[in-house]
Amino acid sequence: MKKYKVVILVAFLAGLTLFSVVKYISLQKENYYLYDNLKQIKVQIDSLETQRQKLLQTIEKQNQENSVIRDNLKAAEDKLAKMDADFRQAQKTIAELNSLTSSLKDQSENLKAQLSQASKEKDILLAKLNSLEELKKTLRDLKRKIRQAKIGLLKKNNASLTQDGNRGFVIKNGKSTYPTKVKIEVNPAPSF
Repeated sequence: MKKYKVVILVAFLAGLTLFSVVKYISLQKENYYLYDNLKQIKVQIDSLETQRQKLLQTIEKQNQENSVIRDNLKAAEDKLAKMDADFRQAQKTIAELNSLTSSLKDQSENLKAQLSQASKEKDILLAKLNSLEELKKTLRDLKRKIRQAKIGLLKKNNASLTQDGNRGFVIKNGKSTYPTKVKIEVNPAPSF
């Protein structure tokens, strides 16, 4: 019977460990995918930034030219505004991806902590099951708890019994509890 319990416990812990490992691997794959997407977005941002710089240089040259070129400058400024909006959108996307990455890291840490805790509990349980001294100690603790519970019940029962009545006194709190007065005389015993 104990062998089956140990086998079931080991199977459960192995299943829990396997589940944690599979979950961890899937989170790592997702993290890798997000990191790859982040690299691609950074490349796009760099490209947009270089384009933005080139447009700024073009705008400076166009400001020095005549009014006909200034009309063309207006179109370039509109284009720059659109690219800037795209750049801001890309920055928001990066911030969201960073938040998601940190969330995944936290989840990974939580899973690692849970796995570590489960492993510690498994080791403790195996140590208790395999150690005769630990089993004896556990039995002693149980016997001690049973004795303490019995003593507590006896004290509780005695306390409830002693609270009822006048506890055998004829005078209680300075008043007589007996309806008539009793006179007790003590005489010495006759000597022989």
